[in-house]
Amino acid sequence: MVMWHLVMALFVAFPCGGNWGVLTGFACLWVCCIVTIGSCFDLRSQPLTFGHYSDSFLFRILLACSSVSCARFLVPAMKSTSLVTAILVIVVGGAHLSNLIDSWCTDADPVDYTCAGPWLFFNHDDFFKESKNCYSSLDHCQAGLYGSVFTIDPKTASCVWMPLGFGLWAAVEHVKAFSPGLVTTPGRALVFHAFVMFFVGFPCAGNFGIVVACWCSVPLLLSFLMIVFCPTQSLEVNFSSSDAWVPDRFKYTQDAQYHQLEVQEANVEPGRGKRFKHARHSRVVVNNQL
Repeated sequence: MVMWHLVMALFVAFPCGGNWGVLTGFACLWVCCIVTIGSCFDLRSQPLTFGHYSDSFLFRILLACSSVSCARFLVPAMKSTSLVTAILVIVVGGAHLSNLIDSWCTDADPVDYTCAGPWLFFNHDDFFKESKNCYSSLDHCQAGLYGSVFTIDPKTASCVWMPLGFGLWAAVEHVKAFSPGLVTTPGRALVFHAFVMFFVGFPCAGNFGIVVACWCSVPLLLSFLMIVFCPTQSLEVNFSSSDAWVPDRFKYTQDAQYHQLEVQEANVEPGRGKRFKHARHSRVVVNNQL
């Protein structure tokens, strides 16, 4: 709590909003002082926000709005719409990338170069010369060619490839075997779809991107309703937790057989020698589930 309000004051409030930002920054510093003093007493385990304080008015409103029956509708609707959104964002990222990729060499009809495919220039004079295919951010390279799309420059690469990357990320979240588990709660889904709407949909793929961005408001609204009406429930927002679509033959591996060594102590008849131990192997069959 102290670090959060300190960062808000120094890096958000003071630089932004003019005089209002200055006043807000001092308010954040005041909260830091109160929390620092409270940490000296027995307040470290106490809830410091109304959303986590059971006697607060906001917490009671959320409990009053909570409904188990709403989850029966919101969960399947959220899963379906988020999957459709992932597919649409992949199309947006692909269209954005296709708008940037062109037949740079064949369209230029070069004289001093030979085209190694429609994209790459092959120099005749110097085997190691870089001027056409290299990164456009370098001074000796020509902009608007192969290196302007396939680049490791963070600024350029993020603008070119991140829209497609967000679409693939959203789709992978629905596959249990590959899901990173980063968008698994309504709150995270709300932030993710809001980001995709404003920073992927609207800027990319022209009119189709605008349509997809407007569609993102559907899972955005559903995730918000899940937060409001089901605050105490752990709800699913994608299909990663379900393996119902996986065929049964892939859910179980073959029976693993191994031998377990059991050591038993046996008594011999008198006069036949000392007590000895012998080993008996017993086969155990185990079904390993995925």
